Amino acid sequence: MKDINKNFGQAFLDFLEQPTEENLNKINIIAQQYTNEWIKGKASGSNDIQVKLNSMIMEEKERLEGYQNPLKKADTFNKTGLIIEKSDRFLSQKAYKTRGGKEIQKPILNSVQKMNRIINRFSNIENRQASKDGNEIIQIVSKSIALPEDLFKYHEINLAEDIIRSKNIGPESDQGWIKYTTHYFNSLIDLEIETKDKGRFKEGIIKKHQNRRWYFKDKNPWFVKKKLMVKLFKNMLREEGYPSSEKNNFDIYDSSNDDMRIKNIINVIKSDDLSAKDQHQSWKEITHSVEEDYLRNLRKQSNLKFIIIESAYHKTNRQMMGLHSNSVSRWRDVVIYNDGAITFRSLTDDSYHVPAVGNTDEFRDLGITDSTKGMMPSYWVMSNDMPQISNQSLREIIKIFVEEEKKQVIDLFENKQTIIEIATELDIDIIDVDNYLKNDGLISDTESIL
Repeated sequence: MKDINKNFGQAFLDFLEQPTEENLNKINIIAQQYTNEWIKGKASGSNDIQVKLNSMIMEEKERLEGYQNPLKKADTFNKTGLIIEKSDRFLSQKAYKTRGGKEIQKPILNSVQKMNRIINRFSNIENRQASKDGNEIIQIVSKSIALPEDLFKYHEINLAEDIIRSKNIGPESDQGWIKYTTHYFNSLIDLEIETKDKGRFKEGIIKKHQNRRWYFKDKNPWFVKKKLMVKLFKNMLREEGYPSSEKNNFDIYDSSNDDMRIKNIINVIKSDDLSAKDQHQSWKEITHSVEEDYLRNLRKQSNLKFIIIESAYHKTNRQMMGLHSNSVSRWRDVVIYNDGAITFRSLTDDSYHVPAVGNTDEFRDLGITDSTKGMMPSYWVMSNDMPQISNQSLREIIKIFVEEEKKQVIDLFENKQTIIEIATELDIDIIDVDNYLKNDGLISDTESIL
């Protein structure tokens, strides 16, 4: 009994100092011995073993107090172990047999394939906002990643140096982990597909949703109605998740949802704040020649504007692995919009980015534009993925559009329009009109119509 108490206490302290699997196994073995002695003690009416163990822990109290949240190490170790165990199941390439009985060994995954599977399989949907426009469904899907650095070491995936250094940024609980939330903009179209098996399906037709894969189609970028997108933004602020089966308490202002790979937003550029010359240069950097006609038609409808959110980080899986450079890539998340339409796109100075807009090596090398700054050219490559941006970037964008709508409401109210008239003219929810005016002190609770 004495040895059990002594060994248990020592094993426990060893584990707190070094939470390895070996030390955890030692605790489990001794814990089973302690359980057996505890059962015997209870049967005889004695609690001797508990008293002695408590006494030993009190003797080591000063040593224990040297740890900050001592069980956190054990908790982190267990989470990491479970994640690694799960990853082994979907990364292992098991052999299989053909109908003829021949055994075929699947090829071993390379580092890029492993990385892609890990990020895909461990992504969790935190929030989903959706709205239908005709036969198109527009979605903002928020996915989070929280993975320990040890997972990548275990699978021999080398991360870029800046990714590893980032483990020292943020709360202690985040250190040694890669955490970020990415917001994906999706467009799904209702399709009717003819099937050969007409006996199983009514009229031989299958209805399904097809997700738009590429940002550019037939030289046209993806655009959506502005009022529809702003409505989705406001739903995020109200925490109105969709559908109801999804977790719906995502908070875009919670810094724990921010991308820890980004140290800070470098710059926020709005076309309204630039001179005509600077606007012209920016338009060259964020657009491509193939879309000139499309954008010209939008300009005829109303004044076309842009917002550019600049940051620097390893955004893509390949960049996180530092395949072409360990240096941090610059990224621009761009919004282009007028009164009726809006689109989002991303550009990077990483000339190796895949997939990029354009099909030739020449385009890939030169990027969208060659804007010379002194003797140093600056290349911007447009991503042909459907847009996906960080929590920090989306927060900046939402803030701008909510403030823009709020200003429109206040201007109309000061021109003596009623709350109902404002909601009707701007085609927005009456709740939003009421809240804008109350939050700005223009009406009191008693004047509210809600």
